[in-house]
Amino acid sequence: MFVTILSILLAVYIPWQINLHMREVLIALVGTLMLTSNLKIIFPVPTSYINSFLSLTLIFIIYLLYVLNTAPLVVLTFIVLILTNIFVVAFMFLFYDKQHQLLFTSINSALILFVFAWYLQFFVYYITGHYIDFLQPITGEAQRYQAYFSSSSFFIRPTSLFNEPGTYAMATLPYLVLSYLENRKLTRLHYFTLASYFLSLSLFAIVVAAGFMIIVMLYKILIDPSINKGKMISIFLIVSSILLIGIKTYNDYRFNSAVNLRQIDIRTNVINGWLAEDEFSLLFGNGFDINEKTADATDTSLYFRVVYDYGVLSLPLFILCFYMAWGLPLFFVLIVFLTKISYFHYLFWYFMAALMVLNQRKRDSNN
Repeated sequence: MFVTILSILLAVYIPWQINLHMREVLIALVGTLMLTSNLKIIFPVPTSYINSFLSLTLIFIIYLLYVLNTAPLVVLTFIVLILTNIFVVAFMFLFYDKQHQLLFTSINSALILFVFAWYLQFFVYYITGHYIDFLQPITGEAQRYQAYFSSSSFFIRPTSLFNEPGTYAMATLPYLVLSYLENRKLTRLHYFTLASYFLSLSLFAIVVAAGFMIIVMLYKILIDPSINKGKMISIFLIVSSILLIGIKTYNDYRFNSAVNLRQIDIRTNVINGWLAEDEFSLLFGNGFDINEKTADATDTSLYFRVVYDYGVLSLPLFILCFYMAWGLPLFFVLIVFLTKISYFHYLFWYFMAALMVLNQRKRDSNN
């Protein structure tokens, strides 16, 4: 029970981007869980884990060369980030390989908590008019739940335990994907999660929810022999059309908002600025840094941020991620790469390592 509680706490804590000595708490949780492990169940370590761990370490070492000539604080920050991420990946492989059920119990529990907090804000506000801000008492920063693009103050965009609805979707999407891949079917938790994405009025959340649903339906059509394929294809075409038309309509409506236009302009400007750079920067990137440009590049997408930082040398990272997620998970990873999650944030590598644990269990069960 103690180990389960710690594992759930880790799954809840790791998506947060709040200033609560995050690295120290993370390492403390991971370290405590490792102390509970029986070394006999850790070894031998599957070759796929070793290959992925060594490849990731080598890639990060190469990327470290990019920042050695920058400010000492940037170098130190990058070193701390990569060491912590390598530590998290190693922990995931060693601790959860023989305890995959504990991993997915923790993931589902964390997802339930995040989704419950979202619906609590949703119903309390529309029933009483009071918005429950879970974040402000902890960080001092109010959650950005206002529907700023609407002239009506009636509508809100609940944020759960995060600062804004887009971050809520970004943080819970990896858990939704992992939970679905473990079950290989949609559960009530998944339906509630997807519904919260649509009801959040976040364009980003709506897009990733639509992408998720399209992949699930295509998987059913191609793999599930028990369904009526003709009927399922008809449903797929109807649902996909509704989703695409709905997204376009909502996007057009959102473009009427000056705030939304400003956000689009920021992304457009950073892409145009990158395209205007010299050939060397376009080919090999700008390297890791902490400034307004890299923040805007992160907001554009994970795809763009990695290419912006490392150019053609981003290919090894993409190849490694595709290897770690080979099979059906790869299609969901393509959606995650559309988000603004950072390649040096712990949640991303927690997600990738969990995918490998899932794939390894599938291989073991087939042998």
